[in-house]
Amino acid sequence: MRFLFVLVLVLVAFAFISENNFGSNDLHEPLESQAKGYEIEDISAEILSDGAVIFVSGKIRNLGAKPIRGDVVIYMVDGADGVVHLVETEVKGYIQFEGVGLFEAYQSVEGFELDSIASIFIDFIEQ
Repeated sequence: MRFLFVLVLVLVAFAFISENNFGSNDLHEPLESQAKGYEIEDISAEILSDGAVIFVSGKIRNLGAKPIRGDVVIYMVDGADGVVHLVETEVKGYIQFEGVGLFEAYQSVEGFELDSIASIFIDFIEQ
């Protein structure tokens, strides 16, 4: 009888955890971004100059109470999440509370194949 009670308790707990997505990685990203005090918004990537240059732009929104400043690292990755190329660019000036800082980068595709890029990831590094 005790085994049956424990089994039912474990199954109910498992169902509760599964239904509420406590094991989902999707929950960690917003919490991580809020803990960092910023959000990355409006990311845009374009191919310019007949495929010779990639232009990437976006915004950093300050969610914290203090002004922030920093750099953006743009990772160009292949289908296997391997970094093909990366670019670092400055977000100019301080970003005030609830303010937005803009970033943009132009990168020549010389030295790597444009077709190898499957996606672009952005990381903000506070200074």
